[in-house]
Amino acid sequence: MVCHQATFVGPVLFLHSLKSRIATLHFLAVRNRRNTGLEAALVVVHYVLYIGAIVLVAGWKIGALFMVIHEGLFSVYLGVAFITNHIGMAVPEPGANAGFIRTQVGTARNLRANRVTDYLFGSLTCQIEHHLFPAMPRHRLRAAAAVVRAHCHENGIDYHETTLLGALREVHQQIATSATPLRQVRR
Repeated sequence: MVCHQATFVGPVLFLHSLKSRIATLHFLAVRNRRNTGLEAALVVVHYVLYIGAIVLVAGWKIGALFMVIHEGLFSVYLGVAFITNHIGMAVPEPGANAGFIRTQVGTARNLRANRVTDYLFGSLTCQIEHHLFPAMPRHRLRAAAAVVRAHCHENGIDYHETTLLGALREVHQQIATSATPLRQVRR
């Protein structure tokens, strides 16, 4: 499967929500903090309300189908939102000290601003600025992007910004390229 990971990334993204749900339960099971019981109770309430409301409205069969489709589409949406930010970007060598700004700008990509990307991904379209200024209010990141882009241009720092489709193409290419040596070994 790893040899053909570029082909499988889409279908595997469909399962991301399930992985997140399992990780939540595991986190609550191994965590020993003062509010663990409250958090676990709230998770149970969430599932009871979510499943209960769907089954009440749609019945078991249609409700189950709805939940599978809903969770799958939610998974793909989250996966696309996150993989477009970092996969295919530079990975610093251990011990390399390129400096804070060069490291943060070089390891992330922004999605070019338009109404669709801003609506779908919110501040995740300004991943570079989010890394540079994690405490900055999200609605200010787009304005900061113009300043950061100009600073990078003046100082010879690569600032990578592309469209959503361009980012997905780059991600796919990186995943396919990273699997090439594995495919060659298997032959």
